[in-house]
Amino acid sequence: MNVIPVHRVRGVRAGVEDEKVPLEWSFRGLVGTTRRVEATGGERRAMTARTRLLLLILIMAVGTLTVAGSAIIILHGVAVTEEREELQDMVRSEARLIEAVTWTGPVSSVHMGGRDAAAMIAKIVEAHRAYDAFGKTGEFLLARREGDRIVYLLRHRSVRVETPSPEDFNSELAEPMRRALEGRSGSMIGVDYRGAKVLAAYEPVRVMNLGMVAEIDLAEVRAPFVRAGLLTVGITLFVVFAGAALFVRVTNPMIEGLKDHSSRLEGMVGALRESEERYRSTFDGAPVGVAQVAPEDGRFRRVNRYLCEMLHFEESELLGLRYGDVDVQEDEDGDLAAIVGSLQGERPSYAVERQWRRKDGSTVWVTVNASPVQDGSAHGYLVLVVKDISQRKRAEEVLKRSLREKEVLLREIHHRVKNNMQVVSSLLNLQARGIGDPKSREVFEESQSRVRAMALIHEVLYSSGDLSRIDLPRYLRALAVSLGEMYGGDSDRIRVKVDVEDIGLGLDETVPCGLVIHELLANSYKYAFPNGRGGEIDIEGTQDPDGRVRLVVRDDGVGMPPEVDLATAGTMGLQLVKGLIENQLGGDVEVERDGGTCFRFSFPVDEQTWEDG
Repeated sequence: MNVIPVHRVRGVRAGVEDEKVPLEWSFRGLVGTTRRVEATGGERRAMTARTRLLLLILIMAVGTLTVAGSAIIILHGVAVTEEREELQDMVRSEARLIEAVTWTGPVSSVHMGGRDAAAMIAKIVEAHRAYDAFGKTGEFLLARREGDRIVYLLRHRSVRVETPSPEDFNSELAEPMRRALEGRSGSMIGVDYRGAKVLAAYEPVRVMNLGMVAEIDLAEVRAPFVRAGLLTVGITLFVVFAGAALFVRVTNPMIEGLKDHSSRLEGMVGALRESEERYRSTFDGAPVGVAQVAPEDGRFRRVNRYLCEMLHFEESELLGLRYGDVDVQEDEDGDLAAIVGSLQGERPSYAVERQWRRKDGSTVWVTVNASPVQDGSAHGYLVLVVKDISQRKRAEEVLKRSLREKEVLLREIHHRVKNNMQVVSSLLNLQARGIGDPKSREVFEESQSRVRAMALIHEVLYSSGDLSRIDLPRYLRALAVSLGEMYGGDSDRIRVKVDVEDIGLGLDETVPCGLVIHELLANSYKYAFPNGRGGEIDIEGTQDPDGRVRLVVRDDGVGMPPEVDLATAGTMGLQLVKGLIENQLGGDVEVERDGGTCFRFSFPVDEQTWEDG
């Protein structure tokens, strides 16, 4: 059986439901208008009692009409289906009756002659004159095909039995009859030979090669339902208006009492809407990634557009992931559990640098700033502010590589300078061996010692972790050991004690300072302990808060003779001490002669060197 009626019933029902859409649009338009008024004029608009009543009537009417209309549409579909089945039974019964009479009559043959066929058709027409047709617009049609035409033999409509004019076989106005003449059986809704929309059932009469159609106008089938619909609309409107009037009378005191409360609520709703819009605008338009994460399972609850673009995910894809799905690193310091644990204390926020995984598998360095937010639920949620720092990380890596290269280069330079100075020292040593005069040889040995003192600076720098500053205590200890070996000092007879704070000096300060200490230590070794006398040499050093370095070289030997004055000293060593301290270091020096010899000198340190130290 053709399913067109069921389809049409559904279509009509869908149409009734679609009638709600303009109403929904009207509500949206009303809300939109209200929002625009609030945004432009700042005036609050209250719904009047008349508006409420009209809306109530509209809602009740739409609801009632929807229910009634749906029922009528369903009944209409059932009626069309029943009418279709009735027409099919009618045309099928008549076709079978004609075939039975033909097979059992005196002219029983599938190839009956023209006279016999005409006689049979005449009997059929005469039989139709004897009873009324069905309905006001019901028709019974009988036709045969002659070439490319449909020749109608009978049209029984109401009390009239007529013979319509022939139709072209392929005419759209003869679709039911064409199907019957093609040997098909069934029903359809279409246009008949008059151009009217009808419900038709068709059946072939195979014995006589005829087609039979029973049809009725759809307008007649629908007429009862149209009347029922109009009656329903009238009753509905009456009930709705009566109910609305009763509702207004009952609820009017309540409405009056709720007006003030409604006004206050509208103000609160407006403020809340404005706050929500500001938050949404800030969240979605932030120039950094922002996400809301559930602390209990790490799932992303909300993300903004910037974070999606950063990680190359669609918003729906990212909302299906957890924090651990995008975090590449496996250490526990920056995972979600550690973040939540840190925020459970008194810390208002938590920041960490992490590597996150993009959709294509590549990684991006980000800083994650997390803050907890309580929203009334058991756990609240975390707001993560995510910033892409990949460019900074790449720049840092380039800088680190550059620093490593420069460090290697500096170490190589210090190593080469130390080697060159050792070569110079070795040359001086070879030259000194060939000198017979003890005083001249002593001059060479002193020069050799000074070269060693400077080479020692580069050796300490080469082996230290920081090439920009020298560890002064370490250098002075190494210098004392080197001079002790040079002058044949006995550690049990002459003890050297170094008590210097952790002072870091640059190369510009270390070279003159080292030469000064070298000269003072050398003088103590050579002159302070004659004739195998034992004693102690103390080296002390401190640094003031303003960065000024103070050094003391003291021995408990025989002391410096009174006639020796530092200002007018004739020896090269003391002249070198005075010149280096005052001219190169920009400091001052003083000498004490009680219980041995004590040199105290101080000098300012370059501000950058002091900050680095």
